[in-house]
Amino acid sequence: MVESLVSIITTHAMATLASLGTETLLEICKCFCVHCSGDSDRPLTFGTLQQHEYRRVQQQESQDPDAPSWYSLDRHALFALSLTCRGLYVVAQEILYHEFILGYGDSWKSKRYSWDRRLTAFMRTVSRRRDLAARVQRVSIHPLLLEPFDKPKDTKRPPRLMRAPAIGEARMALKRSAAALGVDLAAVWKPRWTEDQLRLVFPCEDFLSAFLNPNSKNRRRLREALESSQKDQGHRVLAAEMVAMLIALLPNLQHLSLLEDGTHWPQLGFPNPAFKALGVSNLPLKVLDTEIPRRMVPMLATGLEELNIHHCQQFYGCPKMPALKILRVSYVDINKDYLDTLMSCCTGSLHTFVYETLGPDETIDQNVNEHAKPQPKDIIEHLEMGHIETLQTLHLDMRIGYYGAGGSEQVNIRHFSALRHVLLSSNMIFGWQGNENSEEKSMLLANILPEAIETFCLVCPGPQRHTASIEAGLIGLANLKQRHPERFPNLKSISVAALRPFGNETMGPMMEAAGVSFCFERWPRSKPRPIGLSGKPGYIPDWRLEDFFASLRRRRRIY
Repeated sequence: MVESLVSIITTHAMATLASLGTETLLEICKCFCVHCSGDSDRPLTFGTLQQHEYRRVQQQESQDPDAPSWYSLDRHALFALSLTCRGLYVVAQEILYHEFILGYGDSWKSKRYSWDRRLTAFMRTVSRRRDLAARVQRVSIHPLLLEPFDKPKDTKRPPRLMRAPAIGEARMALKRSAAALGVDLAAVWKPRWTEDQLRLVFPCEDFLSAFLNPNSKNRRRLREALESSQKDQGHRVLAAEMVAMLIALLPNLQHLSLLEDGTHWPQLGFPNPAFKALGVSNLPLKVLDTEIPRRMVPMLATGLEELNIHHCQQFYGCPKMPALKILRVSYVDINKDYLDTLMSCCTGSLHTFVYETLGPDETIDQNVNEHAKPQPKDIIEHLEMGHIETLQTLHLDMRIGYYGAGGSEQVNIRHFSALRHVLLSSNMIFGWQGNENSEEKSMLLANILPEAIETFCLVCPGPQRHTASIEAGLIGLANLKQRHPERFPNLKSISVAALRPFGNETMGPMMEAAGVSFCFERWPRSKPRPIGLSGKPGYIPDWRLEDFFASLRRRRRIY
C-alpha cells in the first residue's frame, strides 16, 4: 500500500516536473552546478584563494573522510534527475558538462571517492562528443586526478611499467583526443622533442616511440625511460601532456585551476610546445589558478583577466596579459628579478593586487639572497607604474619575511586615487620591533592611506609583542577622523588580525565615535597543499637544473 502510494506520488511529481518549461528546468538544474549557482569561491576584496577557502570551510560542515564526497553527491543528484525524462535529460546534460572540478572545496578528503580513470574517461567523452566539449567552461586538475599515472607507491615490490591499466588508458585517451583534433600524434611529437629544451632533461625520443608503440621491444625502453629517470620525469611529462591535450579539446574553456602538491608536474612546468603541435593558436581562458612551480602560465593565455599564483618558485616564461585585472600571488619567496618579470607582463590596468610572502623557514629556494628580495616599496613602485589610477584593492602581507624598519618610506599609498580596500601587515608600517623608525606613530597611518579608502585591515605577525606603536597609529587615525570628518570620508570599517586582542577598551570606543566600525579577527596565512595529500606540510624541492643537467650528462655521457 505504502509502496504504491509512493509510486503514484513520484509519477505525479515527475509528470509535473516534465511539464515545466525549458527555462524553468534550466534554472532548477543550475542549482546543482558550482559554475551556474553563483557559489562564490573568489574573495570579494582582499584575501588569497586559500584564505577565502579557509573562511568558507569555517562556515559550513567539513567533509567527513569516511562519508561520500559532498560534491559527487550533488553531481549524482543532477545525473539522476536527467534520467527521469527525455526533456530533463537534454537540459541536465548541458549543465553537467559546464564544469569538471572533481575534488572541489574539501570534498577531495573523502576516502570513499575513486579517482582512477576519471580524467581519461572525461577526455574520451569530450573527444567523442565535440558538442559537449564546447559546453565545458571550468576545469580543475586536482593532484589526485594525476596520481593513477604515477609510480606505484609500494617500492618493496619489483618496479612495474607505471600502472598498467592507467598507462593503457592514457595512451588511448591521447590517441583518441589527437584524432578528434585531426592530429597525427607521432608525427607532431617527434619534432617537438628535438626543439624543446625538455630533451636535455629527459630522454623524450625513447619515451615517445615506446609510449605510442608498446611492443615487447619498446616495453623495455619505456621501462628504462620511466623508472630510471630522475625525479620521475617520465610520469610527470605524461601527466602534463594529458592536461595539455584536455585543454586543447575544450574550445570555450574560461576557468582553469592547475593544483599541485609537489609530486606531479615536470621540472620545466607547463608544456607550451604541446599547443603548437596540436594546432592550438589561442586559449580563451579568462581565469587561471596555478600552483605549478615554474613556467606556470600557458604562453597562449594572453586574454587572462584573473591570475592566481600560489606557492610558485620562479616567474619566467609568462605572456603579456593586457586584459589582466586581478593578480593574486600567495605563499611565495622570490627575488626582485622575478617580481620585475611578473609585473612587466601586466601590461593593462590592475584593479586588485594581492601579494603574500612565506618565511625563511619555509623558503622554497634556499639560494635566494635576502638582499635580493623585494621590499614593500619595490612592490608599490611597480603598482604606481600603470595602476595608480585603477587599483581598487591592495593586499600586501609581508608579516613573515620582512624585518625592516618600515615607515612611510616603505609604504606610502596615499596617491592611489581609486584604492578602496587595503590590507597591510603592521611590520611594514611600524617596523618589526615597533620602534625602529623615528616617525610620529600617531600620524603614520593618516599619512600613508589613500583618502578614498573604505575598509582597512591591519595584520600583525604572530609573536607581536610591541603593540604600542600599532595602538598609537590607530588611535591617531581615529582622532584625526573625529577632528576632521572630511578626511577619509568613505572609511567605514577597520579590523586588526592578531593572535591576542589589545587595546580594545580604548580603540573600540574611539573608532565608534569617529563613525568607523572596529573589530579583531583571524586572518591566517596561506598554506601549501599537502605533499602527496598525505597531510604533511607541502614542500616543493629546489630543483637545481644545472645540477640535474650535470648528473644527466654523467649518466648518459652527453658532453
